[in-house]
Amino acid sequence: MEYDKENHKKIDNKSYESNACQSRQRIKLLFSHLSKQPRIDLLNGLFHENFTVDNCEIIPGSTEFIDSNLDKSAADYLVHVKQEGETKKFHIEFQTQNHSTMIILMFDYGFKMAKASSVNTSSEGLVFEFPRQLVLYLERDDAILEELSCKIIIRDNDQSIDYKVPVLKYWEIDPVLLRDQLYALLPFQVFGSRKKIKEILDDKGLSDDKKKELIYEELSEVLLTVKRCGEEMLQKLDEKKISFDDMDDMDNMSKTTICMTISNLIMKDLTRRC
Repeated sequence: MEYDKENHKKIDNKSYESNACQSRQRIKLLFSHLSKQPRIDLLNGLFHENFTVDNCEIIPGSTEFIDSNLDKSAADYLVHVKQEGETKKFHIEFQTQNHSTMIILMFDYGFKMAKASSVNTSSEGLVFEFPRQLVLYLERDDAILEELSCKIIIRDNDQSIDYKVPVLKYWEIDPVLLRDQLYALLPFQVFGSRKKIKEILDDKGLSDDKKKELIYEELSEVLLTVKRCGEEMLQKLDEKKISFDDMDDMDNMSKTTICMTISNLIMKDLTRRC
């Protein structure tokens, strides 16, 4: 295999982004398989709702869209919750990186979701109702804002709309909230170490021996995190909050993320040495 030293950083970043994309795919798969209780608790914790397993019905929403050019796009997570004759829609995107175009993507998804369930009323005409939306960032980045926002201006009749999407930063979640309602997010704790390892590898001021030492320390911390996560999942199993299948899926999520991080680390080191 040929190795282009000038494009080393570009190759590494592409590999990291590919790893991040695969992680998001696994997250989507995880939430499509979870039983009702953890999904209800997740929505209650993220959107401050009071749903219970007995008083509502959760219906997965379609997350794939095809535009006029036949290009396909796919959102991460959309659910419809029916309760007492009312249906509420919730849309969540899981991000590992901070992209400036995220607000555009959220508006695009929101509009497509609203269009798919638009209602034509006699009094208001055609009504587009956006779902409640949230972006959950998994890896720490101090540049991430508290919310995403943009202004939509319609010149013909002098209208403007302030479009805003709330942001949740995983590393800022209250541990009590994580334990009581957002426990479905427990496997995501390993994402913090993923970025730290990349930063160690990219630090040109560190010697190879120092990098090995720091990476070993970080991987040791990852193993402790996985152990704590497993203990908390066992507690949720005892509380009948999750099923055996839920626990298996959540456990696989965290372990697969670790394996991909280590394999990516090894491939990066081998490429650098070629």
